[in-house]
Amino acid sequence: MDLRWKMLFARRCFCLLIVFSLLATSAFAACIEGDCFNGSGTVAFPDGRKYEGEFRDNAAYGQGTYTSPAQGIKYIGGFVNGIFSGQGTLSAPYGAKYEGEFKNGMFNGKGSFVSPKGTRYYGEFVDDNYNGQGTLVYPDGTKYVGGFKDDLYNGHGTLNSSDGSKYTGSFRDGRYNGQGSLVSYDKSEYAGTFKDGKYNGQGTLKGRDGSKYTGTFRDGQYGGRGTLIYYNGTKYVGSFVDGMFSGQGTLTYYHGLKYTGGFKNGEYDGKGTIYYVSGKVGQGIWKKGRLFISTKEKTAREAGGAGGAEALSAPPDISVSVSFSEPSGNNILDADETGWIILTVRNSGKGDALELRAEIESDGDSTGLKYSRNLRLKTVPAGQTKRWKFKLSADRLLRAGQLSFTIKTLEKNGFDADPVRISFRTKAFEPPDLVIADMVLEDQNKNSRVEPLENVEITVRVQNMGRGDAKGVAVDVHNGKNVFIGGDSVRHFKIGNLEAGGYRDISFIFYTNKRIGDKEPIPLKLKITEQRPEFNVEKTLGLAMNASHRNIMEVMIRGSEGPGGDARLSTGLGVDVERNLPKTRMRNTDAIAVVIGNRDYKNTKNVDYAINDAESIKMYLTDVLGYREGNVFYLANATKGDFDLLFGSKDNHKGKLF
Repeated sequence: MDLRWKMLFARRCFCLLIVFSLLATSAFAACIEGDCFNGSGTVAFPDGRKYEGEFRDNAAYGQGTYTSPAQGIKYIGGFVNGIFSGQGTLSAPYGAKYEGEFKNGMFNGKGSFVSPKGTRYYGEFVDDNYNGQGTLVYPDGTKYVGGFKDDLYNGHGTLNSSDGSKYTGSFRDGRYNGQGSLVSYDKSEYAGTFKDGKYNGQGTLKGRDGSKYTGTFRDGQYGGRGTLIYYNGTKYVGSFVDGMFSGQGTLTYYHGLKYTGGFKNGEYDGKGTIYYVSGKVGQGIWKKGRLFISTKEKTAREAGGAGGAEALSAPPDISVSVSFSEPSGNNILDADETGWIILTVRNSGKGDALELRAEIESDGDSTGLKYSRNLRLKTVPAGQTKRWKFKLSADRLLRAGQLSFTIKTLEKNGFDADPVRISFRTKAFEPPDLVIADMVLEDQNKNSRVEPLENVEITVRVQNMGRGDAKGVAVDVHNGKNVFIGGDSVRHFKIGNLEAGGYRDISFIFYTNKRIGDKEPIPLKLKITEQRPEFNVEKTLGLAMNASHRNIMEVMIRGSEGPGGDARLSTGLGVDVERNLPKTRMRNTDAIAVVIGNRDYKNTKNVDYAINDAESIKMYLTDVLGYREGNVFYLANATKGDFDLLFGSKDNHKGKLF
């Protein structure tokens, strides 16, 4: 389950159930209709919460509807002793919704869950976790069908990823484990044994370039005994270590040359025999791919050399690896961005690889992309590795999708490398949309009004609501006539890059003189600039003199939905719980309460809302329930010593509370 929304459900549902259970029978919840003890009725709470439905022994029991407008929670379904039980529907803010079976207030049995981001799950639950058989669909189209345990893929299942890859087989703790088959996004195919998400054990891997390996794998690489056949017919049969020829083996080149003997790290190493196309045979001892000792000098002389080492020289043996690089580090080539295809050429043979050149060819729609199709690589001496780059320049015509390139590395004498292929995603141009998402005022007089000659600290949240990233964002504060910026306040803020949906907060202090009349606009605006001038905006803050201002400023989102069509304004600067507390004349002068809010727990750290919630409960006790402030004991981030001081201990039974 989406972790953020799972925690939100758990927190809000736990809080509403505890409060509902404690207050259902209190004097603070009024039965406004029907029989609220045994029968059908309606109970209303001072903070706006309401329950309509069946009761038994003064508790919600049977079918009913529970609403909490302040939390955005609504539940329709069964209750047992005030707790969700049986079939029901639970809705939360921003479209989060669960429909299905409940037990002990938690998701248990069959049900469906939808997160605000669009993640959907259909299947079996145990104690709020995916457990049993189910289907999980992500917003990007990734889909899993199969077994779950504690929210992770477990057992047999099928995973279709958004990049086009597909896995069918066994899972353990969310990873491929056991027998399975994987078709990757580049169309390579593996069938065999997996462990911890990697190829492990016996299997067969078919590359898109036509290569095929059959044998043993270790940690995702060739490891053990196996057979590797390249697309051009070159074939190796023998031992592998860490994906390279190591141990005894036979390498037969597509042009007819054959070597049988020892290998190490992909090179000839140890005793070996070379069978030339001409029919000559040479034997010797190799070190790191070079002949060290000739054991048959006659054969060497027949090969036409002056000495054994020269005569038994192997041809160049070049291998090529390829990678992709781009500035943002997300391995996606964006429009208006320059990327690089990096070609690494290694010559493991004895002879030099002469006058190499590379040919690059795109397999897809490369509209909006400029690159060189031929690159001269020169010579790679025996035993050396060299690296070259292809520059990829994308303009705003680049289309979203998957681009694949095939690179052929050709050698003067025909000892060409096997072609390599690389694929990466491309992202079409999408503009940013810079807005003011939120604003909080803190004035000296604490009345949420801007008054003459008082310092007002304002915190503004600048957010990118577009689908594209914003680059080089900066904010300048512009004050008009009769408005002044505080002495040490910064006027220019360098924010840098803002990804789609991202935001940054800025703060500064201002004050006015007495020449702005009541309710008149305060000339204060922000100029938000971006690396590309067409995305610059100016935003007036919309303040008025001596007018009441809300903590959270309402702004309009124009057009763009943001990343994945799911962006929302991040209006988290103000806490509006306390503003919604109703004032009452209730008095409980003799009542005593203890409120504890801890930010850190054993298994959960930095739970900032715990402190906010505790402070709100304290205000609820004093402002709504009429507790005397001196009778509300409030502890924030309490330690064992604080508990002992308040409640007493085995050594001191007279705690402060008693």
